[in-house]
Amino acid sequence: MTKRKPVTQAAKKEYANKSMRFNRFLLFRYMTAIFFFVNLYWALLSLSQWTWAGLIPIALLIVDGLILIEQTQKYWQQSNRLLVTKIGYWLQFGVNLIAIFGILIGQQATL
Repeated sequence: MTKRKPVTQAAKKEYANKSMRFNRFLLFRYMTAIFFFVNLYWALLSLSQWTWAGLIPIALLIVDGLILIEQTQKYWQQSNRLLVTKIGYWLQFGVNLIAIFGILIGQQATL
Protein backbone atom coordinates (compact mmCIF):
# COMPACT_ATOMS: atom_id res chain seq x y z
CA MET A 1 0.00 0.00 0.00
CA THR A 2 1.18 3.44 -0.77
CA LYS A 3 0.90 6.26 1.65
CA ARG A 4 -0.91 9.34 0.50
CA LYS A 5 0.36 12.73 1.41
CA PRO A 6 -2.07 14.58 3.61
CA VAL A 7 -3.72 17.42 1.80
CA THR A 8 -3.68 20.53 3.85
CA GLN A 9 -6.80 22.51 4.52
CA ALA A 10 -5.20 25.58 2.92
CA ALA A 11 -4.53 23.69 -0.33
CA LYS A 12 -8.13 22.47 -0.43
CA LYS A 13 -9.42 25.96 0.19
CA GLU A 14 -7.17 27.45 -2.51
CA TYR A 15 -8.32 24.85 -5.06
CA ALA A 16 -11.98 25.43 -4.12
CA ASN A 17 -11.59 29.20 -4.50
CA LYS A 18 -9.86 28.82 -7.87
CA SER A 19 -12.60 26.51 -9.14
CA MET A 20 -15.35 28.78 -7.82
CA ARG A 21 -13.86 31.85 -9.53
CA PHE A 22 -13.61 29.96 -12.82
CA ASN A 23 -17.06 28.31 -12.58
CA ARG A 24 -18.93 31.53 -11.90
CA PHE A 25 -18.50 32.30 -15.60
CA LEU A 26 -20.03 28.96 -16.63
CA LEU A 27 -23.20 30.53 -18.07
CA PHE A 28 -21.11 32.87 -20.21
CA ARG A 29 -19.07 29.95 -21.54
CA TYR A 30 -22.21 28.03 -22.53
CA MET A 31 -23.72 31.12 -24.19
CA THR A 32 -20.49 31.68 -26.09
CA ALA A 33 -20.50 28.07 -27.29
CA ILE A 34 -24.08 28.44 -28.52
CA PHE A 35 -23.23 31.68 -30.33
CA PHE A 36 -20.14 30.07 -31.84
CA PHE A 37 -22.03 27.12 -33.33
CA VAL A 38 -24.95 29.25 -34.53
CA ASN A 39 -22.51 31.57 -36.29
CA LEU A 40 -20.63 28.60 -37.71
CA TYR A 41 -23.88 27.18 -39.09
CA TRP A 42 -24.79 30.59 -40.54
CA ALA A 43 -21.33 30.88 -42.14
CA LEU A 44 -21.61 27.43 -43.71
CA LEU A 45 -25.06 28.24 -45.09
CA SER A 46 -23.71 31.51 -46.48
CA LEU A 47 -21.18 29.61 -48.57
CA SER A 48 -23.94 28.27 -50.84
CA GLN A 49 -24.87 31.79 -52.02
CA TRP A 50 -21.92 34.00 -51.25
CA THR A 51 -22.78 37.66 -50.67
CA TRP A 52 -21.29 40.46 -48.62
CA ALA A 53 -23.49 39.34 -45.73
CA GLY A 54 -21.45 36.13 -45.55
CA LEU A 55 -18.72 38.12 -43.84
CA ILE A 56 -20.99 38.87 -40.88
CA PRO A 57 -20.96 35.35 -39.36
CA ILE A 58 -17.25 35.04 -40.04
CA ALA A 59 -16.60 38.27 -38.14
CA LEU A 60 -18.83 37.04 -35.31
CA LEU A 61 -16.87 33.77 -35.21
CA ILE A 62 -13.69 35.77 -34.70
CA VAL A 63 -15.35 37.76 -31.91
CA ASP A 64 -16.53 34.48 -30.31
CA GLY A 65 -12.96 33.19 -30.46
CA LEU A 66 -11.71 36.29 -28.64
CA ILE A 67 -14.43 35.82 -26.02
CA LEU A 68 -13.36 32.19 -25.52
CA ILE A 69 -9.75 33.27 -25.04
CA GLU A 70 -10.74 35.88 -22.47
CA GLN A 71 -12.91 33.45 -20.54
CA THR A 72 -10.20 30.79 -20.52
CA GLN A 73 -7.74 33.31 -19.07
CA LYS A 74 -10.01 33.72 -16.05
CA TYR A 75 -8.75 30.40 -14.71
CA TRP A 76 -5.33 31.94 -14.11
CA GLN A 77 -6.23 35.57 -13.57
CA GLN A 78 -7.98 36.75 -10.43
CA SER A 79 -10.03 39.42 -12.20
CA ASN A 80 -13.77 39.35 -12.75
CA ARG A 81 -13.71 41.90 -15.59
CA LEU A 82 -15.00 40.57 -18.90
CA LEU A 83 -14.59 43.54 -21.22
CA VAL A 84 -14.24 41.55 -24.47
CA THR A 85 -17.18 39.35 -23.49
CA LYS A 86 -19.37 42.35 -22.76
CA ILE A 87 -18.53 44.06 -26.05
CA GLY A 88 -18.85 40.78 -27.97
CA TYR A 89 -22.28 40.00 -26.54
CA TRP A 90 -23.54 43.52 -27.31
CA LEU A 91 -22.22 43.16 -30.85
CA GLN A 92 -23.89 39.76 -31.20
CA PHE A 93 -27.14 41.21 -29.84
CA GLY A 94 -27.02 44.16 -32.25
CA VAL A 95 -26.29 42.01 -35.28
CA ASN A 96 -29.11 39.64 -34.35
CA LEU A 97 -31.57 42.53 -34.04
CA ILE A 98 -30.52 43.92 -37.42
CA ALA A 99 -30.77 40.44 -38.97
CA ILE A 100 -34.25 39.90 -37.53
CA PHE A 101 -35.33 43.29 -38.85
CA GLY A 102 -33.79 42.45 -42.25
CA ILE A 103 -35.68 39.18 -42.41
CA LEU A 104 -38.92 40.92 -41.51
CA ILE A 105 -38.53 43.39 -44.39
CA GLY A 106 -37.80 40.60 -46.88
CA GLN A 107 -34.01 40.29 -47.01
CA GLN A 108 -33.87 36.55 -46.25
CA ALA A 109 -31.85 35.77 -49.37
CA THR A 110 -29.19 38.32 -48.46
CA LEU A 111 -28.82 37.13 -44.89
